[in-house]
Amino acid sequence: MFYCLKDLKMKKIRILNVFLGILWEWVLIPLLFYTFLPKGEKYFFLFPENLFSRLFIFFVYLYFGLYFTFCSCYALCKIGKGTILPNDPPNKLVKDSVYSFCRNPMYLGYSFLFFAFGFLMRNIYFLFLSIGVVIFIYIYSKLIEEKVLLKRFGKEYLNYKKETPFIISFVKHKNFLYVVSTFLFLFILLVLIRNVMLLIIKNL
Repeated sequence: MFYCLKDLKMKKIRILNVFLGILWEWVLIPLLFYTFLPKGEKYFFLFPENLFSRLFIFFVYLYFGLYFTFCSCYALCKIGKGTILPNDPPNKLVKDSVYSFCRNPMYLGYSFLFFAFGFLMRNIYFLFLSIGVVIFIYIYSKLIEEKVLLKRFGKEYLNYKKETPFIISFVKHKNFLYVVSTFLFLFILLVLIRNVMLLIIKNL
């Protein structure tokens, strides 16, 4: 009876932790950036004027973002017996589900979130946060997260790291959805970056 109550309490805590983590990453951070970043009206012409086209890209990447994020949360809870928050980390190294083809699928989902809303609102600054998220997570992982995982899981994590790409790879891919979404994501970002650079050079 005691163990059942303890397990029930842990499940409630994990559900709360997952909810708080998603609320922070999917609502509060985007709202904060949207409030303080410039709207970038002078770059509106870089995006399709047709609302249907923007809505199409928005819903596609909203779907990808939700897919990667919620599958990550579910895998951490179901397989790892933990959550995304530091106070309740997974007790087991998660290598299955979306973690079988990308070591950071949740962060990829966050990037897709910024990308989706940035494209919908034609906000070039908000959209480029997609790149910022990847760069930040790469630095954070190299400096902190990978050392913690190596200390906790040892050789198991080293083998997993060798077999699975950090966040984006077209060499060691294991999932068609992952390849298509990341390829289109990179292609559209590179086209927009190119157009912005050409605009800056033209105005010099």
